[in-house]
Amino acid sequence: MQGFGPENTSRGPRRPRCARITRLLRHPLGIAVALSLAGCASGNSYPPKDGPDDVAVYVRAVDAPQEYTVIETVRANKDNSSCTGPVDFPLEPGSDAEEVLTELRTRAAELGADAIVNVSLGCGRGGAAMGRAPDLNGTATAVVYVDT
Repeated sequence: MQGFGPENTSRGPRRPRCARITRLLRHPLGIAVALSLAGCASGNSYPPKDGPDDVAVYVRAVDAPQEYTVIETVRANKDNSSCTGPVDFPLEPGSDAEEVLTELRTRAAELGADAIVNVSLGCGRGGAAMGRAPDLNGTATAVVYVDT
């Protein structure tokens, strides 16, 4: 009975796996497949939350109630805002700052975040440089709690 090892094939010796992968990457379709698979394996994904109300807000990272893992930085902005300087918390209901914060929470919810930390809101120079009201920019770090 003939064996099935690499030395006993009818096509000759088996190529090492890396040689087969190199051959695949020479083909344009092979490159596209490799890149798409690399994108899938680049990090964890979490099921999205129902909405921004499911994402807690902690202005400072030290205020978070438990350990967390960082997902990514989220950004939002509002053009032609009523921004006049640094934004202080708590925010005024219905303000442009509250709108930007809700957008940060919405983007974090889409990523499956439990919370956003290191929240920063402030005036940008983009609008003022173009002769209009300044932009209000917001950044935060989307995080998911570590199960303990």
